[in-house]
Amino acid sequence: MDADTKKEFDRQSKNFDELARAMADGFTEVKTKLREEMVLGFTDVRSDIKELREEIKSIRKEIEALPDRIDATYAGTINDLLERVTALESHLGIAK
Repeated sequence: MDADTKKEFDRQSKNFDELARAMADGFTEVKTKLREEMVLGFTDVRSDIKELREEIKSIRKEIEALPDRIDATYAGTINDLLERVTALESHLGIAK
């Protein structure tokens, strides 16, 4: 290999190394941004689930208090509602 060819080869090799480093940096940046977005998304989901759990607990308390407030005729309906709330709690993994 003559000197000019070697010099050109070295120059191209350097360009290739710089391109590879730039691509690696770009992928790292994308990975970091994606991770940040996922964390924000999971935080929102956790918050939403927490709100749902609180609302279901509130509904359960209100339904459980109904028999004391109303006529026994509605006891079956109330029990049905409690079963539905229990099913929702079970599906969402919410302990009573």
